Amino acid sequence: MAQDLLAIERGTIRATVLIETIVASYEMEAILFELKDHAAGLNAGRWDYIFSLIKRFRQHPSKVLPDRSELSMEVSFMQAYCRRLVDIAHRHGVHAIGGMSAFIPNRHDAAVNDLAFKQVAQDKRREANQGFDGTWVAHPDLIAIARQEFSQVLGERSNQKERVLPDTERVKPEELCYMDKVSLKVSESGARLNIEVSLLYLSAWLAGRGAVAIHNLMEDAATAEISRAQLWQWLKHSALMTSGERFNRKLFRKYLREEFNRLLQNQRLKEQAHYLEQARSILEKVVLRQGFVEFITTEAYAYLLDNETNNIKSQNIMNTEKEKQQESQGQREIISEAALLEAAWKVQERWQGVKRPYSAQDVIKLRPSILPDCNLARHGCELLWQRLRSLPQVIALGAMTGAQAVQMAKAGLQAIYLSGWQVAADANLAGQTFPDQSLYPSNSAPALVRRLNSALMRHDQILNLTGQGSTDCYLPIIADAEAGFGGPLQAFELMKQMIEAGAAAVHFEDQLAAEKKCGHMGGKVLVPTSQFIRTLAAARMAADIMNVPTLLVARTDALDATLLTSDIDERDRPFIVPGAERTSEGFYRVKGGLDAVIARGLAYAPYADLVWFESSRPDLEEARRFAEAIHAKYPGKLLAYNCSPSFNWKKNLDDATIARFNSELGKMGYKFQFITLAGWHAVNLSAYKLSTEYAAEGMPAYVRLQEEEFALADQGYSAVRHQAEVGAGWFDKLLLSITGGESSTTALSGSTESEQFHDDKK
Repeated sequence: MAQDLLAIERGTIRATVLIETIVASYEMEAILFELKDHAAGLNAGRWDYIFSLIKRFRQHPSKVLPDRSELSMEVSFMQAYCRRLVDIAHRHGVHAIGGMSAFIPNRHDAAVNDLAFKQVAQDKRREANQGFDGTWVAHPDLIAIARQEFSQVLGERSNQKERVLPDTERVKPEELCYMDKVSLKVSESGARLNIEVSLLYLSAWLAGRGAVAIHNLMEDAATAEISRAQLWQWLKHSALMTSGERFNRKLFRKYLREEFNRLLQNQRLKEQAHYLEQARSILEKVVLRQGFVEFITTEAYAYLLDNETNNIKSQNIMNTEKEKQQESQGQREIISEAALLEAAWKVQERWQGVKRPYSAQDVIKLRPSILPDCNLARHGCELLWQRLRSLPQVIALGAMTGAQAVQMAKAGLQAIYLSGWQVAADANLAGQTFPDQSLYPSNSAPALVRRLNSALMRHDQILNLTGQGSTDCYLPIIADAEAGFGGPLQAFELMKQMIEAGAAAVHFEDQLAAEKKCGHMGGKVLVPTSQFIRTLAAARMAADIMNVPTLLVARTDALDATLLTSDIDERDRPFIVPGAERTSEGFYRVKGGLDAVIARGLAYAPYADLVWFESSRPDLEEARRFAEAIHAKYPGKLLAYNCSPSFNWKKNLDDATIARFNSELGKMGYKFQFITLAGWHAVNLSAYKLSTEYAAEGMPAYVRLQEEEFALADQGYSAVRHQAEVGAGWFDKLLLSITGGESSTTALSGSTESEQFHDDKK
């Protein structure tokens, strides 16, 4: 189009394609075919290509790669990649361009330069002999070296396109990923170098620099990607190190702490400690996560935007003090900060498909100058988002006590659900037992979120005494906000309280708050679709003002609801029962069913991160129809499903269907699946069982329970040692630290637990 517009010959504008992923190496001929006359050549990548290899084969133990320093262009799979690229380029009449030599000359160290120049010459000699037609370098001082090596091979020729491999010697597809002969050297120095380079590059990137000189090499994001990807891969497969140790989380944390502290001794870096600390936090997150993060910069963008926002604020303060700027200038400053937020909504993958009926400028105007610290909420929602998008499904149980939350974390669950039903029944601030009808104080659920997080934090602190604590202790909490306890303003305040308490996700339902019922009760009254969208918008606004990407879940109870407050929304009118008299309260009578559920689900989807319809029985076909309807308009939209205790599971499904129920839902897109009242039922069953047996037998009943606890110790259960479980040892450590190691009042020393519960058998 551009060529036609300028009336120049087609094929005048051409492009050289950088082949820097393992997938692209299999598609080079297809790429050239698509470009046709606009193809100038193929260019070999290095670090991005190796990063792609690690990423694509990260789950394969046989594909674990050694220290980055061992990954030269001479290893078998890189040679195969270069030979294939040259062969295909030349067969199609375009140039093959070699990879970049990243060395940056050091004008103060001739010895370093001499060694590097020799390495560059050797590298360019290899490329020329492999058949490449040209190359590129990171610094002008290297041009002469590269030209000399290519001239010796090319002579008077401008290229060597005539060089192609005989058909019998062409690179086989499997050679591109054949890594079996690569020596697996994973060393402490290699791990430390990966950590150091990641920290140095990320801190520079967060400060606004995309290309950085590190150890006389020009590095870009690919360097940090390889470094952190290798660390993740080594942890995933417990790589055997040259020292004989297995690379593990404890070693990683040790190396990270030591390398971070060492870098802080550098005066230049000390002045940028803020960026370095952010880099450390990002690196720790992406390396220790169970799932692999596609790109580290995706994790870092939130920090970058915060930094830019803070820089704008700082500059605004300085300008105000120095120049006494007028209100119009202040307005431009607000717009500048809003522009950054607007850009984040547009470019960050997290916000794709999310609709807001307000502007970024509205958010900035409503934000306080100092935001509260919401680290727990931010950690939880980022982790939950990553797990929902990388795991087949995330399954959770409803917790109503801190102890239950800790056991769920120890047992390996990926998230915790907080049910409003359980809050009403036995975990509300009124200290009452209520049915699920929003009868309890509205701040009860945020208080329980805070309680669960406090228990998880104590669990982490206890583990940290032996170096085993980690951010993995803090499971994301998905909390029930009922129908919002009022209108949009009440929903806003409730969402804000949930975030401050550390909730990772919050769900709201489309019932009338004043008449709210459990989804499996009768008498449910729906609000108009448009009114519930305002509730969702209010909740999203609360998260945006708090600057936390909290997940928002929209639930509809339209399947079995029979009443509607108003016919104001035309989307609701097809489901109003024609000719039916309104109720004594003035409610319209509506017909439920899956069509009503789908209509509301489609209306809510743009405003929510997950959509949930409350079902009345475990029905895979019903779930499939809902999922297909949502995904037809909103592909990839995450869904949630309540595997409710209100269902009689064995009455509805056979054992085989029950066994595959979670996995089948996961394939449909129901990525979050949960049992709402698991905590309440577990407490009641275990208490009743023990009580009846104790009433009949006395002590043998309790001893059986204790013996069962001992038997589970090998599987990670530790609550049988109840004093240590709740932190007695941690507080002993605190006391000894305060008193300089001298105290006669520590709790565990001399306790019955230390004497009777710490032998090999028990």
